[in-house]
Amino acid sequence: MTITIQNSKEYLEALEQARNLLQTSHEKLLKSANRTSIEFRLSLGQLIEENSLRYDWGKSVLERFSEDLLLHFPNTLGLSPRNLGYMRQFYSEYKLHEQQKQKIY
Repeated sequence: MTITIQNSKEYLEALEQARNLLQTSHEKLLKSANRTSIEFRLSLGQLIEENSLRYDWGKSVLERFSEDLLLHFPNTLGLSPRNLGYMRQFYSEYKLHEQQKQKIY
């Protein structure tokens, strides 16, 4: 009986190790991408919040801001005026949470 390389114990063990490496790398990539996405939304929300307060930006400015961002990044999802408003809200709530944490500690 002939054992092919693809059916050998060594090959199957190496294949399993490769699968594990790929799975681990994929999980790390997703975590990193998620962290970057959250940091981006938080930072953009901060930028919008600060400028809204400083320069009295309203809904029409967010609409224009959205249009201009999409001109520069046409294939980017999530830059609608509504989403920009959500990012601002996300930053505001995060900031309040951080301030409350500091009071406790």
